[in-house]
Amino acid sequence: EIKAMGGSKASIEFGRVLALGAGIGAAPASPAETLRGRFGTPARKLGLPLGLRETDAFFQVLEELSGRPTPRRYVTERGRLLDAFVDGHKYLQGKTALVYGEEDLVVGLTALLAEIGVRPVMVFRRQPEKVGQQISSAGSILLHAFESERSFQRGTVTHGNSQI
Repeated sequence: EIKAMGGSKASIEFGRVLALGAGIGAAPASPAETLRGRFGTPARKLGLPLGLRETDAFFQVLEELSGRPTPRRYVTERGRLLDAFVDGHKYLQGKTALVYGEEDLVVGLTALLAEIGVRPVMVFRRQPEKVGQQISSAGSILLHAFESERSFQRGTVTHGNSQI
């Protein structure tokens, strides 16, 4: 199957961030770029299909490549997801989040959170050499944010030494 990939109509590569470093310095070219370079296979680069925007982009590419419209069941599922976003918006609007992980996943999750009304206030990319330090730092930031939110809800937010 891998040998036959050169004859594909196109390749779809998910992930915008990691592909940026492909082919630079010691980093190998991405599989999509390798197929394009060796066999002329068109490459379509997309973000991870998380949330409506990126999923819509994915289905649009599938429509273009296949020459067919999106099957009705997926259109119906999209409508249900949109309804769920609207229904959940009243609970999620204005909530804050800390996002941590691999670069492409962080970008996708951050975009999804923004779509549903959650404000990503801190976004960390995973650095394998610093995982322990990052998790500890993220944990203390989350704890501080949680305590600040609880204080705000009780009306006892402090600024410096004075209570507001």
